[in-house]
Amino acid sequence: DAILGHLLGGKKDRVQDSISKSSGIESNQVGSLLSMLAPLVMGAVGKQQKSQGLSPTDLAGMLRQENQSIANKTGGS
Repeated sequence: DAILGHLLGGKKDRVQDSISKSSGIESNQVGSLLSMLAPLVMGAVGKQQKSQGLSPTDLAGMLRQENQSIANKTGGS
C-alpha cells in the first residue's frame, strides 16, 4: 500500500475504481491485486533502468511514453 500511495498519490482510489469498472473485478479485490503487483512492477522498472543504463530523466520519459500508449489504447487521457 505504501508503494501505491507513493506512486499514485491521491489518485489511488480513482485508479482502483477505474480498473474495477473496466475489468468487472470488485474494487477491494483490485486494491489487493495492486498491492501485490506494485513491488513486482517496481522491480521490473528498476531492472529495465539498470539494464539500459537509464538516467532518471530517461526513465521518466520512458514511463511517460508508456502512459501515453496506454491512454491511447484505452481512450483515456
